[in-house]
Order: sequence, then C-alpha cells, then structure tokens
Amino acid sequence: MKNKIIFFLTCVASLACTVVLYCILFEEYSKLFFINVTVACLAELVLLMNVPVLSSALRLTFKNSAMSGMLTLYAGLMFMWTTGVSLFMGPASSFRVLYIGMLVLTLVFVVAGGITRFTGEAIQQQGEADAAAVRRRNVSASEIVALFGEIKDIARKSPKVELENGISKLAVSVDMMTTIPVAKLERTPSMLNEAKERMLVVKSLLQLLNDGVHDDSSVVLEKIDELKRFVNVMKNSL
Repeated sequence: MKNKIIFFLTCVASLACTVVLYCILFEEYSKLFFINVTVACLAELVLLMNVPVLSSALRLTFKNSAMSGMLTLYAGLMFMWTTGVSLFMGPASSFRVLYIGMLVLTLVFVVAGGITRFTGEAIQQQGEADAAAVRRRNVSASEIVALFGEIKDIARKSPKVELENGISKLAVSVDMMTTIPVAKLERTPSMLNEAKERMLVVKSLLQLLNDGVHDDSSVVLEKIDELKRFVNVMKNSL
C-alpha cells in the first residue's frame, strides 16, 4: 500500500511539473497549448505506468513487455510530432496537419498493437505449454530414478551375483529415459509410462526372488533386457 501511495504521488507531482512547464513556455492558453499539455501528460503517464510492469517478475511476460515497448514508442512519437509541429505553427495556422499526423500515428499503432498482442499471447501460451511439459518430464524422471533406487536396494539383498550386470544395464536404460528431450516425450507420453510399468515388473520379480518364491534370476535378467530394448526403440522412434 505504501508503494502505491508513493507511486501515485510521483505521478501527480510529475504531471503538475509538466503543466507548470508548459504554462511557462506558452504565453497564452490557446488550443495549441491544451493539445500539447494533454499529449505530454499522456506520454508521461504511459512512461510511469511502465514502471510497475517492468519492475514485477510476475507481470513481466513477453506479451506485457512487447505491449509496454509499443505504447512507449507510440507515446514518444506522438509527443515529438505534437511538439515539432507546434514549433512551426503560428496564430493563424490550421490544425489539419497536426490532427492528420496524430490520427495516422494512432491508426498505425492500433494495428501494430493488435498484432503484437496476438503474437505475444501465442508466444506466451507456447512458453507456458513448454514449461508444463518440462515439469511433467522432471516429475517422470524423478519417479523413474526413485524406482531405480528401490530396485537397486532390493537387488543388493539378493545373493545372486549375476544380478549386478543386470542392474548395470538397467542403470543405462534409466539414463536414456531421463535424458530424452521434452519435445520427443510430448509426442508419445504413454511410452514412458509403459517403461515405468516394465520397471515395476522387474522390481516385483526381484522381490519375489528375494522372498524365495522362485529361484530363477534369468527371468529378472530377461525382463531387464526387454526393458533395455524397449527404451532403445522408444528413444530412436520418438
């Protein structure tokens, strides 16, 4: 609240100084005087309104940044046009050239602003979609790494020495799965889920092996080899 009050007082003080400056520059309060004061105050407000946008990480999106730059350019050009034309206008001069220039600038920047807003929204939406995809990939990668850790813990408790080679192969498969580019994973996310299901099968077989339900470690090694082939196909086909 304190910052808002300070910002409001800053705006009021800046506008007041601008009005006083134009009162000093102009000898009489003519129509040209009011046009210049209005344009100058509006340009100053545009510049001041950019401060909250540019100073906030939440508001500083591509769309807001582009629109802010567009409005700043429009305000600056409008101010320079009004000031420049006013210098060459006498008491009997027509305002037609001044109005035409202001209208042309406004029309150009309305069209440019619409295009900027449209493309800015599209780029922002694409950026948000990409960020969401990265988060999903990171979550899946974390689940895969955690599952691999559980499998290693179970394998350490097994007396079967041949399982060490299988765990090494599984580690290679896990590295491949966690390094697949996000763009590829987004095409077929179900394949990564299937790979996790295959890892769960390996984990279950290892647990059964440790519990003495069966004594054939070759079944576990076969499932690990199948997973390795599946991951290779997944990485090469995406």
